[in-house]
Amino acid sequence: MARQNWFDHSADEHRAVRAAVGLFDQSSFAKFRLEGTQATCVLNRVCANDIAVAPGKIVYTQWLNDRGGIEADPHRDAF
Repeated sequence: MARQNWFDHSADEHRAVRAAVGLFDQSSFAKFRLEGTQATCVLNRVCANDIAVAPGKIVYTQWLNDRGGIEADPHRDAF
């Protein structure tokens, strides 16, 4: 299978961030705050990954629709 035409550029960026530093603007990402005793249960229903993690951890996951398609690309910060 052939690589996409952007592969080399993406690989260069990946190596640069690993070797030095990178800045990623995520200001366009939506912010949600769910609270309550059922918050983890509700999120685990729509998330592709288990978001029940210890404080100080982060989970990158996908929000899925009923067919398993991606609806959102969030992360969870555990405080």
